[in-house]
Amino acid sequence: MKQERSRAIIISNNKILLVKRTKKEGIYWACPGGLIEEGESKEEALIREVCEETGLAVKVKNLFINLPSKKPGCEGQMEYFYLADVIGGKLGTGNGPELQPNTKYFGTYDFQWYDITDLSN
Repeated sequence: MKQERSRAIIISNNKILLVKRTKKEGIYWACPGGLIEEGESKEEALIREVCEETGLAVKVKNLFINLPSKKPGCEGQMEYFYLADVIGGKLGTGNGPELQPNTKYFGTYDFQWYDITDLSN
């Protein structure tokens, strides 16, 4: 099965929620989300991944865009970006595998509300 990802575009008060990924190779920013598991819809995966990563519950709105990934090692993997609204939870309380001690995921995950007008920076 070809791997695909769902990602959330969460905007509130003119700010977008982004994940600052710091790895040995460098720093990059991403929208929260992750792999779609077998048997999951794109929307179900989005809800699960956002909760696991951030601790937030979201309501999926509509598909904004889908693009092939340009991330090294994931080139060509489709990513589906959905607009979503926060409906509950608390940012920073995620318990996904990437946030566990002794995880196979290296680096840090920092979740930040980023002012949309500063995105070009």
